[in-house]
Amino acid sequence: MQAGGHGESLRRIAHRLHAEFVDPEAPQLPGISSTFSEEGGMNRTLDAEDEALVARLRETLASIASTLGAGAEEPPARAIKIALDGAEFVIRSELQGGSPDRVLQLMPSFVFLVALSVADHDRAIELSLRTAELTEGIR
Repeated sequence: MQAGGHGESLRRIAHRLHAEFVDPEAPQLPGISSTFSEEGGMNRTLDAEDEALVARLRETLASIASTLGAGAEEPPARAIKIALDGAEFVIRSELQGGSPDRVLQLMPSFVFLVALSVADHDRAIELSLRTAELTEGIR
């Protein structure tokens, strides 16, 4: 099922998160890209618009992780990839199930999990709370 009117809300939150939390100068961490399409599973259930939305949300979360991990000698790429894969799985499931509004509600949790894999607990909570504020402005 398509994200419909909520697709625009999800694109706006991705844009806002990117604008506030991402340093465009931070290099992308290696090994954290999506492998769902390689695995041949879930991507076949979404249309092109929803696939683009999933890719945009994951890219935003990955960029947040890359920004937080910038300067770290060895950022925990495996932990970051697990957090990103989990978020992507839920996003795909909710879009497939026709609940794109649920994705918007879960964005603070996704940001928290991704941030926690790279930063300390307080910073992860801070970013999650700010994400909740941003999503409230979109709903």
